[in-house]
Amino acid sequence: MVKEKNLVLVHTTKMGEKIMVKKGKLGKWDFRVYYIKDGIKIPRSPKHSHLTIDLYIKHGKNPTLTMKMVEKFRELLDLIKPIDFFPPKFQFFKTKGFIGLFNGNY
Repeated sequence: MVKEKNLVLVHTTKMGEKIMVKKGKLGKWDFRVYYIKDGIKIPRSPKHSHLTIDLYIKHGKNPTLTMKMVEKFRELLDLIKPIDFFPPKFQFFKTKGFIGLFNGNY
């Protein structure tokens, strides 16, 4: 459990929600984002923010390569077909150059 004393307040919304960060373990610039809303006593870390923070740090190290990777993700989104059923079926597709971006250049 994360204790609020370990967190640094970076913003408070108009509705009183506190946005806080905590130093991460993956490197000098790594951090995790937490929030506290009214009625919630335990700081929460939204999972969707992890990708955003990771891209932010990668962009600081290598902006050109990071933007190429983001563009490839956007291309993938155009290939994925929306579903309206459960369970979803795995979608197979090919895209040129995608794998090459994940070769340890970070």
